[in-house]
Amino acid sequence: MLLEGRVAVVSGIGPGLGRSIALALAREGADLAIGARSAKHLEPVAAEVEALGRRCVWECTDVSKPEDCERLAARAEADLGGIDVLVNSAAAFGRAETLADGSPEGWREAMEVSFFGALHLTQAVVPRMRKRGAGRIVMIGTTAVRDPKPTQGAYATSKAALLMATRTLAAELGPEGIRVNAVNPGYIQGASIQHSFRQRAEERGVTPESLEADVVANSALGYLAEPDEIAGSVLFLASELARPVTGHVLDCNAGFWL
Repeated sequence: MLLEGRVAVVSGIGPGLGRSIALALAREGADLAIGARSAKHLEPVAAEVEALGRRCVWECTDVSKPEDCERLAARAEADLGGIDVLVNSAAAFGRAETLADGSPEGWREAMEVSFFGALHLTQAVVPRMRKRGAGRIVMIGTTAVRDPKPTQGAYATSKAALLMATRTLAAELGPEGIRVNAVNPGYIQGASIQHSFRQRAEERGVTPESLEADVVANSALGYLAEPDEIAGSVLFLASELARPVTGHVLDCNAGFWL
């Protein structure tokens, strides 16, 4: 197993990508400490992890609050023995407004979770990784930083800042054996994107199927990636297979952006 004997902390647990990441790490031997704002997402994922024979603890965690992040990291250390891997998957989209005319409050919402939240949890985890003498940190970005669209500016800007933080942390923490990388997903198949297609289709007077077909037609591989596939890319960066890799952003978008 790629992560046998390792302990991983994963934020942003939900029914989509967060769940897939947690289960991918657990299948490869990791014990998990998972966080999300709501227990309704945490409890079923914890049960799935334990069904795989791995230990799992969870805390309701708002990553925009440093004290919540410290509590999750402390729980991982106390109950599971330490921290080897961190996946910063929590995100907030902010308001769907243009940057030129929108409210700064919408931008702050995205920055507080997607950017500062990742930094809060990273700062809570790094001292525990230093005790182990090594660590892996994986940030979850977005293809929106490569191909920005109107009204996505708050989200894309927060993730662009996160990618620069990834490179900076890689330079700062590399001498201590802590590798920091990022995964940039594109469109991910699931309930969230299907809801978005339905909303946009209603606004434009077209069918959701036609919108999805347009997106698929613009990808080199001709499909929308599944959450489990993105989780596989995260697993790669969290494992020894990526031992010489740090400060890297891995685009996982089925060729939507090349």
